[in-house]
Amino acid sequence: MTDERTTPERPPVWVADDDAERGGALAARLIGCAQVQATGCAQADALRRLAAGERPAAIVLSMDSIDVAAVRQVVSAGPEVPLVVVAEGEGGDAILRAGAEEYLRRARVDDDLLRQALRYAVDRRGARRALRQRTRLLGEIVDSMHECLLVCDPQGRLVLANRAARLFGERNGLIHFESMEALLQRLALFDEDGREVPLDERPLAAALGGRETTDRVVRVEAPQGRAWLRISARPLRESGDELLGAFTIFRDISEARAADERVARLNAELEGRVAARTAALAATNRELEAFSYAVSHDLREPLRALEGFSLALLEDYGERLEGDGELYVRRIRAATERLNARIDALLKLSRVTRGPLNREVVDLGALTERIVESLQVRDPERVVEATIGEGLEAVADPALAAIVVENLVDNAWKFTRGRSPAHIEVGRSEAGFFVRDDGAGFPQSFAEKVFGAFTRYHTEREFEGTGIGLTTVKRIVHRHGGQVWVESAEGTGTTVYFTWGGDAA
Repeated sequence: MTDERTTPERPPVWVADDDAERGGALAARLIGCAQVQATGCAQADALRRLAAGERPAAIVLSMDSIDVAAVRQVVSAGPEVPLVVVAEGEGGDAILRAGAEEYLRRARVDDDLLRQALRYAVDRRGARRALRQRTRLLGEIVDSMHECLLVCDPQGRLVLANRAARLFGERNGLIHFESMEALLQRLALFDEDGREVPLDERPLAAALGGRETTDRVVRVEAPQGRAWLRISARPLRESGDELLGAFTIFRDISEARAADERVARLNAELEGRVAARTAALAATNRELEAFSYAVSHDLREPLRALEGFSLALLEDYGERLEGDGELYVRRIRAATERLNARIDALLKLSRVTRGPLNREVVDLGALTERIVESLQVRDPERVVEATIGEGLEAVADPALAAIVVENLVDNAWKFTRGRSPAHIEVGRSEAGFFVRDDGAGFPQSFAEKVFGAFTRYHTEREFEGTGIGLTTVKRIVHRHGGQVWVESAEGTGTTVYFTWGGDAA
């Protein structure tokens, strides 16, 4: 039974009544007073259609007398469909408990009451559906939390434990508890200092007493394990300050705690190693200072004697020396001079590894200009074209930076002796600063060896020197946190690259 005045898009209201005439009359009243589409059907037909998946806007179940079993059948078949029961007799509470939204006594039903009851039933069932959806969504959110959540009522009965809390309980033998008191009695809580926390001071118990706890770290000993937890808890209150219960949120921080302890142990070990190495370095520096003193004083004395007596031998007895005698004495003097030079080089090398670094902006270009000028004064006959690039500022110790540039430019000047004109370039590239020459060079396979003390590719007859210059350069650059390397080819020249670590300007 339908009415063309109703809105066809909305599902109809079913009036289920085994009395077809009475059901049709009630449907007609609904069409007139509630402005809805309504149809009449038998109760069995309504149950069959619900089982088939049809869903009306609402069901008005019309009966001769109260039949709770029939109400439960309809509610079971369509739990989400609003249900209004119209019958005769007392017992409306039983009808409502069975799942109906409204109960109307047939003798008292007028159009207004019927319309209001239907509207209330639809609204109430919609509100319940929305509440269920929100509750389910909230439950999914709570269960997705990594933190454990427990909620209890004012009497301490646990009413909610999220998935993380349930898993924590299963791991630690805490799966059979119904109240906070039973739970707490199976746990032992200790502060970080090892003091056991009394029952009334534990976070959830304190929250039921009206006290909040924030990020308290405790050690928990449970029947099947122990763990470190970070716990917060607070009471739940109504606006009128009525206590509704309490909740606690906690996280198992055992792994993080163990990691922190490992880091602390490693730091302690590292500090011990640093202290040991610092002590060893201090001892080494003392030994180096003693060695430097011995070199500069104890070794110099016999060398001075050897140099002085050999000179006296040449001056006073040179005419009496026969054969190769004078040549041997001169070789002794030359070897003495070389040894003195090497001692001076070693002392300079030892000094560059001691003392603090006084970093400031240094213009390597200006340093290069002064060094080239002094070399040109020393060797005025040389024809050398020196190219000095722009932007050669670096953050370094000025004295040590000068030693680096002086050693590298002096090497370039020395090893280009066979060129005329010779070319020397000091500049900067993406790789770092560089000093390049077109001199004698050496095989690239020898590039790492040139930084060793007294290591030479060319003989002293070819090119003079102590073999300590590049060793000094490497020590200074490494002290600044930088790197130094060489690219060379025999007969075409050498390029020495160097950086000053992260402090390059």
